Amino acid sequence: MTEKLSAVGRANRYPLEHLPASSHICWQVDGDEDFDASLSGIVRAAASAGAALLYIVDRRPITALRRQLRAIAPEITAQDRVFLLEPPQILLDHARFDEQAALTQLRKFTQPQRAGELPAPWIVVEMSWATWGLPGSDRWQAFESLLDSAGQELYGMFLCQYDRRYCPPEMLAEALRFHPFILFNGWAVANHIYPGPIPAPILERDAVTAQLGLDDESYQEYLRVFLEEAENHVAQLSQAVQAGDAKKVDYHAHSLKGAAATIGAGRVRDAAWELEQMGKRGSLAGAPSALETLLQEIELVRRIIAH
Repeated sequence: MTEKLSAVGRANRYPLEHLPASSHICWQVDGDEDFDASLSGIVRAAASAGAALLYIVDRRPITALRRQLRAIAPEITAQDRVFLLEPPQILLDHARFDEQAALTQLRKFTQPQRAGELPAPWIVVEMSWATWGLPGSDRWQAFESLLDSAGQELYGMFLCQYDRRYCPPEMLAEALRFHPFILFNGWAVANHIYPGPIPAPILERDAVTAQLGLDDESYQEYLRVFLEEAENHVAQLSQAVQAGDAKKVDYHAHSLKGAAATIGAGRVRDAAWELEQMGKRGSLAGAPSALETLLQEIELVRRIIAH
């Protein structure tokens, strides 16, 4: 499997901070050295994204883990954006697991982040608790399935960690079915074992820089120019939607779609396409909602550049 991931990763790998909120990632750990390297990448990426980090710990000493996090990214701990909890505090109810109750507890953490218009928090869940034999723990698959289907409603980036030292091989294999992405060498890699559609990343940086022969500095300049153009197109789209001018909506959405495709902003491209189709049909009933989605996707690109 490692060999397959190595080959796939070069074409379908993304920085963690380029994934959208609600992304669901399988993190399988091969010992302490692998854990330390992966954790460093996760924490630095969360700090770069300006996101809070909730870590649900089941086997590691919390005090030692807190020291480790502080050493990796002191800024994220100094700003009180790291929360360490044990399964009984958030996943288990009186030593019993219930997936719906667990989701309710997770919402209590994620919803204030959404209400405050903060970046979606990153939530690491160590899944070894599912091997403890507690009542309900055999329903870990139902929990994973709910995390996968809850989507934007939960407003969080979920990294479910399976430690190969504690989780049996059949559990490791089964876990892959629920995650569109796998954490591999610090990258989010598209998981082609996943049975559903794989969500588009916010930016496909590697594909664009390879295709256009750009270095990171040049790509950042492309992004800055794109955002300036997007601001103008969005202003024109807003006026056109309010005025019911379908031709103008078609024109500016089409232009923005092309610009987004050029810099690898696939989610912006798709949102602009929706507006473009409304303009072509001459029916703008859903345009205000589509425009709001477009604005949200552009803001995600803006946040990546800001950090």
